[in-house]
Amino acid sequence: MNLAIEGGFKKILYTNFNHSNEFLTVGTTKGFAIYSCDPFNIVFEGDEGEITIIEMMNSLVALVGNGPEPAFSARKLSMYNINEESLQPHFELSFQTPILAVKMSSSHFIVVLENKIHIYELQNVRNVRAIDTYPNPKGNHFFSNRE
Repeated sequence: MNLAIEGGFKKILYTNFNHSNEFLTVGTTKGFAIYSCDPFNIVFEGDEGEITIIEMMNSLVALVGNGPEPAFSARKLSMYNINEESLQPHFELSFQTPILAVKMSSSHFIVVLENKIHIYELQNVRNVRAIDTYPNPKGNHFFSNRE
């Protein structure tokens, strides 16, 4: 990912390793990139606008946007399969409040909001549980990938 753009640099907003630490995901003010760690090289890049959350499980990538040039709403989770030829959403979920965090395992994913955590089955996108929480404006959470 070339961080230089006309008039300045892309600002990195989010970085994370996938569940197996094989890939590094990076969200920026102008899109996102996915890097293979060994050997280190770029495997996918999108220039959809500001990405504040990017999570990856196998070929599925969850994106959340925000800011003055958002690719996606801060209240919408868009899930993509980067192995498909056309980059169209596999599914999208909308929420009444901004998404603060997303984490994925091979069977489930969670969406953390300020006052609620939603747990979904990944295969059929069924909400299996919604947990009310105390105010959590930073989206602090812990999610184990253990089955």
